[in-house]
Amino acid sequence: MTAISQTGVFSLFASVRRMWRMLPAIVGATFMLILATAVHADQSISPEAAAVLDKYVEVTGGRQAYENITNRVIKEKIVHVGMGFEDSVTLYQARPNKQYAIIESEAMGNTQHGTDGNVVWYLSEQAGVIVEEGEARLAGLDTASFDRIEGWRKYYTGAELLGKESVDGHLCHKISLTPRHGEPETRSYDVDSHLLVKAIVTRLSSKFPPVTFELTFDDYKPVDGLLLPHKVHRSFDMCGSKREMLFVTESIKHNEMLASDRFDPPANVKGVAFLTGTAELLHTIATGEAPAHDKVKPSPCGKPQQASTGKKEAATGTKRSPCGGGS
Repeated sequence: MTAISQTGVFSLFASVRRMWRMLPAIVGATFMLILATAVHADQSISPEAAAVLDKYVEVTGGRQAYENITNRVIKEKIVHVGMGFEDSVTLYQARPNKQYAIIESEAMGNTQHGTDGNVVWYLSEQAGVIVEEGEARLAGLDTASFDRIEGWRKYYTGAELLGKESVDGHLCHKISLTPRHGEPETRSYDVDSHLLVKAIVTRLSSKFPPVTFELTFDDYKPVDGLLLPHKVHRSFDMCGSKREMLFVTESIKHNEMLASDRFDPPANVKGVAFLTGTAELLHTIATGEAPAHDKVKPSPCGKPQQASTGKKEAATGTKRSPCGGGS
């Protein structure tokens, strides 16, 4: 076998870099194709379901009120029900689909996640860097889209009114939604107030198995012409037990002056994203097929991570594992 010369290696790397620069154009063309497909698929959205979804937009402020908002900064606390600790969260969102959140937790360690509109990433003391790929990435971008409420027709290819159900004393319209990326959702809207009361959604990950959440919404308050929920209860199964969290909003601010690099991924995330994208590109060049992202994924229920030897860690001890407890 003939060895590749140093010049050949540099030539290959330069070709990869040139093709990497072309990715936004390729993604843009793909995005336009997806939009065209979504418009055609509108035929599977029933008028009854559309009426419920449009009514929610109307009673929470109306399309114009939503469109007047260009970014949002939310401060919350997370109460881990039955586990005896709380976290603090700061969430930044901006048009068209940018998001950054930092969760500060003495019990679990700090977690960051976000997207700059291209890279969808997570960074935690428990799992390290995760850069989403494939369908998980596309679903993450849609989830971060700022106009997902008033512009819901862009993100869902199907909607069906299933009937009515009772949720915590509220008689609700129950709707099944098919997103263009990700797993099907169900939502329940109060028949009188027309507000969203419950949602069941599944979060995809290219590194871990999907997790399904049941969300209930409460304590709607007016903020800058919009009616927004200030309490969200989240429950899900992890490691064979039910976990519950209560998200309590402390403040919401709109149209803030944000730093130009607010949504830039951290340097270590950028490095992983570049390597991941390059590997995918090389695979596509070599095989003519996009890489598969359906490999068996490790469970998040591993043994807990030991705390590093720092002053803060020494005071709090071993960080809790994602499944609770610690050694």
